[in-house]
Amino acid sequence: MNRRFFLQTSMFTTAIAALPKTVKAWHEQQNQKQRLLQTDSSPMAVTTEAYSTDYNGDDITRPHDILWNKDAYMAGKGGRPAPSENVPVVVVGGGMAGLLAAHQLEDLKPIIIEQDPRFGGNSKGEIYKKSEYSLGAAYFCVPDEGSLTDKLLKELKLDSKIRIEEDTTVRFAQKINAGFWEGSTDLARKEEFVQFNQFLADILEKSYPAVPHAEGGDLTREQLNTLDSVSFEQWLKDNFKDIHPHIKEYMQLYAWSSFGGSISEISAAQMLNFVAAETAGIVTLPGGNGAIAQALVDRFKTSIGQENLRAGSFVIDVVYHDQGVDVTYEDPAGNLKTVTAKACIMASPKFVANFLIQNIPAAQRKAMDGITYRGYVVANVLLNKKIESPTYELYSLEGVVPETPMAMSPPTRDFTDICFGTWAANDQVENTVLTMYMALPYDGARQFLFSPMSHGKHKAKVDKVLPGVLSNLGLSASDVEGVRLTRWGHSLPLAYKGMIASGVAEKAAEPIANKIFFAGQDNWANPCLEVCQETAFLAAQQARAAAAL
Repeated sequence: MNRRFFLQTSMFTTAIAALPKTVKAWHEQQNQKQRLLQTDSSPMAVTTEAYSTDYNGDDITRPHDILWNKDAYMAGKGGRPAPSENVPVVVVGGGMAGLLAAHQLEDLKPIIIEQDPRFGGNSKGEIYKKSEYSLGAAYFCVPDEGSLTDKLLKELKLDSKIRIEEDTTVRFAQKINAGFWEGSTDLARKEEFVQFNQFLADILEKSYPAVPHAEGGDLTREQLNTLDSVSFEQWLKDNFKDIHPHIKEYMQLYAWSSFGGSISEISAAQMLNFVAAETAGIVTLPGGNGAIAQALVDRFKTSIGQENLRAGSFVIDVVYHDQGVDVTYEDPAGNLKTVTAKACIMASPKFVANFLIQNIPAAQRKAMDGITYRGYVVANVLLNKKIESPTYELYSLEGVVPETPMAMSPPTRDFTDICFGTWAANDQVENTVLTMYMALPYDGARQFLFSPMSHGKHKAKVDKVLPGVLSNLGLSASDVEGVRLTRWGHSLPLAYKGMIASGVAEKAAEPIANKIFFAGQDNWANPCLEVCQETAFLAAQQARAAAAL
């Protein structure tokens, strides 16, 4: 094991502490060089490499080096510096929620601080030759006319670029089966599929569980809490005595891919929020949700100013006081700086905010600790040719419902679903891209993502299942130009049953001292664009009011 690979496994505090100072200094120097060389903070990055030799996505070395002992880290750099700027609003986190919050506050020219060299969070994407594809979040539901999503797409001039998929296609018995909800995998029991899908459509129309809960919605808060208090698996048992195993298998894989958990864990309210909405269709763009992030960053370069877009900068400490909030961060060159703002929007995961913010109320800190996070891996398979994509998303069914996995009995499925990453561009590209989602739907799985062998292990899984997938598409190994792997270690807040009903979600996201406000999918443990928008919109309203005081 060479030194480079060993340092990449430094997620363990003891390992970090044991490193000689000279080695740690060398490692930090390499990190600084990487951040300084990164001149383009675009969410959509151009790559010329068909194969990845290490993961894209999360880089945990810098966060763990700093946050496990941030006071000592700052002391080693001369201590917390005095504020050098005074601004109305600072946004901590340049993922989708942070970008959307900043969009609502463009006139105040907020400073956006993002630890990664590129904005976008797990809504980043890549461009290989002329093919655009997602590295993580890839689609959203068909928006209602006049909704936040609808307005955003029109404002960013993306509404003409969307493509909507209304059918559900699966891979079953080594064949591609369109019309899943018309019973294509078992025509003898077709009516069961049709009735189940109609049941979901009726929920969307008459009793949709809005998350976040909106006053005047289809369910009262009491009804939402009741639905949240049972698992989706229990809800299936209560409403369908003998559900078709293909439907249950589909729902299990869907829960793994979308929520990072099993139907025995996921709240019925949260799961129905997703699957009922998708009966109206799903929407994607070339590059997935990365197209939205890219359009926002491009806009900000003029509206907010390039100097306020601070990628590659790591927030270390957030302190609120009578005059506002002090945000201390390390810039790409390794220098500590402090900005004072009247209001701060935290668009980072709550477990990160827990490290950053001083004097969080005890009950709120406990609620933050009550949020569980799961990870996943994405494999983008780059073909050396153009094909006609059979659909946008393709779940891989085997006819058996997989059990809820645990650390001692991990999932046996190497991937859950495939998105045809270039479907949104109507396949008018040189290289078709297959985006395979590899779920890690159990506690304890994340730590293995940071092993030096992890990239090779997941590449081997792709190599194992890819021949069958290619065969289904009339392709062979000679049609593959490369495979690029992306790691997301803790991007999915687990929407476990009872989280909303218990008040954990709302308590964790409460404003602090009317100066610090929270935006992000983990405000409600609902990992989707729409929740990022709703929470960003609310946090921006709150921050604007605070900045005006």
